[in-house]
Amino acid sequence: MRLKLSLLILAVSALSGAQVWEKPIAPGLIYHMEIDATTPRIIHALRFSPGSPTKAMVDLAGKKVYAETATKGRLTVSQMVAEQGAIAGINGDFFPYTGDPLGAMVRSGELISVPALPRASFGWSNAEGSGTFGIMSFHGSFTANGNETAIDNVDGDCPPNGIAFNTETTGFSLCKTPNVQLTIRIAEADFSPNGKTTGTIQAMTADEPSLAVPKGCAILVAQGAKTGALTSLRPGDKITIQFRADGIDWRKVDQLIGGGPFLVKDGQITPDSEAEHFRDDFSKQRHPRSAVGKTANGDFWFVAVDGRSPVSAGATIQELAQVMFKLGCRDAINLDGGGSTDMNIMGVNVNRPSDGVERELANGIFFFGPRPASPVQPAHPATIDGPATLDMAGTVTLHAMDANKAVPDAEVIWSAQGAAWIDQGGLLKPLKPGPATVTAWVHGQIVMKQITVTGSPRTKPTPSRSGGGRGKRGGG
Repeated sequence: MRLKLSLLILAVSALSGAQVWEKPIAPGLIYHMEIDATTPRIIHALRFSPGSPTKAMVDLAGKKVYAETATKGRLTVSQMVAEQGAIAGINGDFFPYTGDPLGAMVRSGELISVPALPRASFGWSNAEGSGTFGIMSFHGSFTANGNETAIDNVDGDCPPNGIAFNTETTGFSLCKTPNVQLTIRIAEADFSPNGKTTGTIQAMTADEPSLAVPKGCAILVAQGAKTGALTSLRPGDKITIQFRADGIDWRKVDQLIGGGPFLVKDGQITPDSEAEHFRDDFSKQRHPRSAVGKTANGDFWFVAVDGRSPVSAGATIQELAQVMFKLGCRDAINLDGGGSTDMNIMGVNVNRPSDGVERELANGIFFFGPRPASPVQPAHPATIDGPATLDMAGTVTLHAMDANKAVPDAEVIWSAQGAAWIDQGGLLKPLKPGPATVTAWVHGQIVMKQITVTGSPRTKPTPSRSGGGRGKRGGG
């Protein structure tokens, strides 16, 4: 069934110098593109209404923490969107160049990652239509033969002189030597943030730096000075693993993503990077940024700000807080940014990753809802109407064509990478001489066009403030 999109909404404000387009993607999900030509700054955002037929979920790249790949289990946002079968996605938490997020993460009620530092996180429930912010703390332990011992990490690398508990979601239990690893056959599993799990020790190994977690099992691993806590245990011993996670109202949460720092709290712009252990060069310099916030009426904003580009300078943490506040957020936190900032809608990357290509990430937030069916063999495949070359001194408005008819821009998602940039009105603007790839999603099809930018580079290219469409800006 073809998803019917409402009219393209465009507003030009003489006071703010801003252009805004809003395009419905699915029930409860709207794509918002905003251009501030003064800074300059380009904002891409998804406005999500919990309780709608569309759902928002958090997940790992490859659905596992670690994998035996060159990226150690990480994938790009576009790869994850395709893997998930999602209609949209945005990057998630910080990561140490493995598939293990640094902050807290809960996937459909399952605790996936515990925070390495006390940093902000955002949790929500699709069923309850609720969302909440907080700084999660974790306390874990295992009890065997009457003795209780603390657990330092869950579903991740075992810290030096520490103990970690790894479920099947981890994929592999990783630990530097010397170590002891216990394979536990799970009897009753409850891996929720305050869950209790029981099992029986099945096997013990020593000094294995990487051990695959068998199906139906988990692995308890100790490193260095903590190995003595496991060496007294034997196969056949019963064991209980207990989680306790504070700082979040778990009655309102079955999905949770970590990040930090806080940007907005209780309607006040209150970024405090130092309290959440972020350096000044991270907070006070402009970078590409991603964020999530909640409005007074309960909608969520998932935001990607382009940066390190002549058409978008990025934002400081303070400026990002102001962006979220202007969108109507009463609470908001920062997510991973820089080269990790990435947003994909219907298989199209709408922003421009600052590395020039998408970065492989540990996790992301994904949206699931009805999508228009793509024709299996359309009689007239969609195309992009426009020139093969564009001079640096000019611009051109492109049109998506379906069955040889121009498609209204309300029904098109535009993107351009390489030597040119495009807005959601189809206005293509050159950035530098060289090849540009323009992509359009139209009526369930993804079409592409190569355009070569010619001529001499300009000094200060900025986004145009002209564009098509009429109406008013949607509420924030």
